[in-house]
Amino acid sequence: MNTVMVRNFDQTVTMIPSYALISDSFINWRGMQESGGRRIKRSLYIDTSSIQFCTEEMMEHFKQIHYLKDYIVNREKEIEDYNHVNKVDRSNIVNGGH
Repeated sequence: MNTVMVRNFDQTVTMIPSYALISDSFINWRGMQESGGRRIKRSLYIDTSSIQFCTEEMMEHFKQIHYLKDYIVNREKEIEDYNHVNKVDRSNIVNGGH
């Protein structure tokens, strides 16, 4: 019995019986080889009842996180500028950006 050695895109080697190349179908993964990566699908479950606007206390806590600080400061400025330019009435939480 003969086998065919196939090198996968991630440089691993697989031994396949030669009859499998004729009797079975296979997929050409050249696109994955050229991109140098593999896509992995993962599910992310979010409890929609837990989503809410951040409070001032939460924002101050998040600003203490190194990776979030610059983003939060810039985003707050963008939202404030947008609300100011469009003269948004912030008396109701639904109006404007947050």
